Amino acid sequence: EAGVVDIGDGTAVVLHDLDRQRGRFDELVAAFPSGALHAVAVKANPLVEVLRPLVAAGAGCETASMEEIHIALAAGCPADRIVFDSPAKRVHELADALDAGVIVNVDNADELERIVALGRDTTSLIGIRVNPAVGDGRIGVTSVGGRSSRFGVPADEAFELFVEFADRLPTLRGLHVHVGSQGCSLDQLVAGARAAQDLRDRIEARLGVGRIAQIDI
Repeated sequence: EAGVVDIGDGTAVVLHDLDRQRGRFDELVAAFPSGALHAVAVKANPLVEVLRPLVAAGAGCETASMEEIHIALAAGCPADRIVFDSPAKRVHELADALDAGVIVNVDNADELERIVALGRDTTSLIGIRVNPAVGDGRIGVTSVGGRSSRFGVPADEAFELFVEFADRLPTLRGLHVHVGSQGCSLDQLVAGARAAQDLRDRIEARLGVGRIAQIDI
């Protein structure tokens, strides 16, 4: 019978509909202003040949490890469209990411200090991950937008941190906010984006318009 494959016992087959994948990506692009970078999570599909057509269509790649960065590069993704978001980056990982020129979102002040200590002359845009404190989602283990989240820097602290490191890191020009994976209401997601926008306005009131080049939601 057409469409039936005998794979035997104990074997799994995963099929990817690349036309549907491209269609969903096109819907995403149409929903946002032109020029927005849509970075797909490599951890969701760490397969070069699945990522390659998305990259060719203009997608970036969101990564959480150096291994995922290598997968993104193998899929043809330009370094300036790769986002490195791991919440626990080791010194050699930061060095390799900065040398590659990928976007680096730091999770805390320690990571900023490590970048300064490395002394790299880099083109990498660096962002600070902000905890927007918009409340927990319905799935506790994937919710990271509450006040007690272990990830990111509270907005008030992020403002002071950005100002402190602004002169020491010229490419510190981004803000990153992540409310959670699944189980989050649209209102929470919008509130998280608004918190990042408000923080951008505060930073630019202090450091000048145009200091923030990217808000990553």
